Amino acid sequence: MFVSVGCTNCGKPFQVPEAAPGPTARCPWCQADVAVLPGAASPRPAAAPTEPPAPKWLKKYTADAPRARPAPVTTPHGQEPLSLDDDEPPVARPGPRAPRFRPATVAAVAGVSLAALLLTVAARGYGSGRVQEWFWTEYTPPDWSCSVLLPATPSEQSMEANPDGFTTGGKRYDAKGWLTRSAAWLAWSDLDPAFAKSVAADKEGKTASHALRAELVREASRLRGTITKEGGVQAGSGWGYEVHMDTPRGKVIEWLIVRPAAPRPRLYVYGLEATNISPDSAAVRRMFTSFQVHE
Repeated sequence: MFVSVGCTNCGKPFQVPEAAPGPTARCPWCQADVAVLPGAASPRPAAAPTEPPAPKWLKKYTADAPRARPAPVTTPHGQEPLSLDDDEPPVARPGPRAPRFRPATVAAVAGVSLAALLLTVAARGYGSGRVQEWFWTEYTPPDWSCSVLLPATPSEQSMEANPDGFTTGGKRYDAKGWLTRSAAWLAWSDLDPAFAKSVAADKEGKTASHALRAELVREASRLRGTITKEGGVQAGSGWGYEVHMDTPRGKVIEWLIVRPAAPRPRLYVYGLEATNISPDSAAVRRMFTSFQVHE
């Protein structure tokens, strides 16, 4: 037979044999040795003290009053809010890392750029005085009067009048190769209207020769060149001179053409300057065969 007893330590009930030896027994719940008191009830915890009820007038105003919201926690940028359980100050979050350039990467990029520059210089022949055989493009002045192939994009300059050649001024377009130290150009000058009529009426070309000779003298002075060869050439409905010169920078092959026909009676000059050119050079043939006047 078993009898129910209550633990005086943890308050939980358990059973012991009716003929249990001794006045104590071990509680199977809390393992405490307690006195065997058959039928002992579990001790109950003392009731918590209760507050007296609030008066009716306080309940009324308390129910109607809006509840205050807790103020938001504001912290400095990049910091965590400080908790009541924290014993240490907040730690700022690490900002974004600045990019690091490794010396090896910088050196590799610099090496590739230098190699590309050296290859470009070698390909174009720095200081060789040769006219490049590629990158030629057709250039047409803004007034659409003519066009010609040039090895580089030219810069525009004004041409002064030449009273000795009866020209009233015009434009010059110079394309200079700073790597190869070569140059190409296209220029035109308007003819005096009265002089243009006399050139058109002169079947023997003596009047046109006067204008061509005056312009040739001016070109030799500009280039500081010495004329080594000249001869007559035909270019469409115009005609003129092919001139060869020696200059301090190399050789010059230049054409001077008179076109007295309307609507633009003009004298055209175009040529090349380089160290290694001849009338049979590919660059010379390309330029002089590409020139055309737009009527």
